[in-house]
Amino acid sequence: MALNDPSLEDLEHVIMASASGPAGWQTPGDVSRMSFEALAADLSIVRTLPSLGVLRFSGSGVMHSAAPLSEVTRALHHFQRLTTAIAAAEDGDKELGKQASAAVMRKSRLMIAGSPGRGSLVFDLMPESSPADEVGDGPQGAVSMFREPSDDDQQIDHAVVEAITLLTRGNDLSPELTGSDFIDGIVELGPRTAACMRDFTRSVHRSQFDVDVEWRQPQRATARVHLGAGKADLIARAIELSESDTEPVIIEGRVLTVSTVQSQQWLIEPTDGDPVAIKHASIPHEQTVGIAILDRVRITAQMKTSVSTAGVSKTTYDGLRVERLPD
Repeated sequence: MALNDPSLEDLEHVIMASASGPAGWQTPGDVSRMSFEALAADLSIVRTLPSLGVLRFSGSGVMHSAAPLSEVTRALHHFQRLTTAIAAAEDGDKELGKQASAAVMRKSRLMIAGSPGRGSLVFDLMPESSPADEVGDGPQGAVSMFREPSDDDQQIDHAVVEAITLLTRGNDLSPELTGSDFIDGIVELGPRTAACMRDFTRSVHRSQFDVDVEWRQPQRATARVHLGAGKADLIARAIELSESDTEPVIIEGRVLTVSTVQSQQWLIEPTDGDPVAIKHASIPHEQTVGIAILDRVRITAQMKTSVSTAGVSKTTYDGLRVERLPD
């Protein structure tokens, strides 16, 4: 068949027209996968094919195909926390220091299967819940006969893809921690997501891992990102500098102990909870003068959560203002 045959010209026009839109794939493997899924998918009732992901650790923290168990499990744990926090934020639950709902935790829980790679550790990811488990969870509460592409999205799909999007934005951070809309995205998702992103990237940097994350939802383009240990450190520092991982709270209660010069904190017994230690170094001096044991006070503070290298969670309060209350 000659190159100038009308049929070939028509085919060329079709190819060029289809290429003018946004790319739905990045590699030939994406095209092959999406083509197979289009043939295998049963669109008559509900999506049946699962989403699959990959989390690959490499870099100087990996020796051949092995890494310290504590470092790997810490990074995996923080990645799960991050995806759950994003899923909860999509439901409007962004509060720091509390657990996501049982439904969100169930739908965002990931299962893993590990295997060695060349100079890396590879973990295959898969949602614990199936697409059919989430049928009826939408606004209509039932399966529609006229399904939209978004009907095939699971909550974990949104969460992992959003995590990849945030990490991609974080890769644009300069050493001066400027020039990226990363913080805007983190702030929108709330302090819980910011804290979980900080803990994940910090664990990656401490372990000196380079991380590749991929997420393959049936009939969708593969979402992927590469995060180096150095960039992970920049992301964690940018979050702390912006204080997007903190949440303002108001605590009312009685002063149980006054601080020494070294500790600069009060122990406060709230009216509805256990005693909490509140640092008062940031409170103006004129507000703290004369406060004594058993005084009733109202304190505006910044709450911050953190996780130690041993996996112990801690909540701290940094006081900003204090007001005496009548007995």
